[in-house]
Amino acid sequence: MRNFQLLLLARGMDGKRLEIYESEAAIVGRIFEFYAAGHGLKAIPKKLIQNLVSALADATRSPAVMARISEREAECAAITDRILSSSPQLAAIAATWL
Repeated sequence: MRNFQLLLLARGMDGKRLEIYESEAAIVGRIFEFYAAGHGLKAIPKKLIQNLVSALADATRSPAVMARISEREAECAAITDRILSSSPQLAAIAATWL
């Protein structure tokens, strides 16, 4: 009987083959881990969101991301300087804003 249940799970209840997407499988795995650790249905989504927020915060603090941000800021400053140096009128307007 157990093998039959596993077969139904692998093929789906309607007989269609199920596909496993690795990105979704990782999240489902985390859900099972939280459940096994004793977290309830209300706590599991909160834990998933906390993990996502901390992962995003870590990613944005990485040296590669910070270097890329600095490069973009330098590019924007160079473009702004070029535009303002090409037009005295724009430079005068910008001076009133800054």
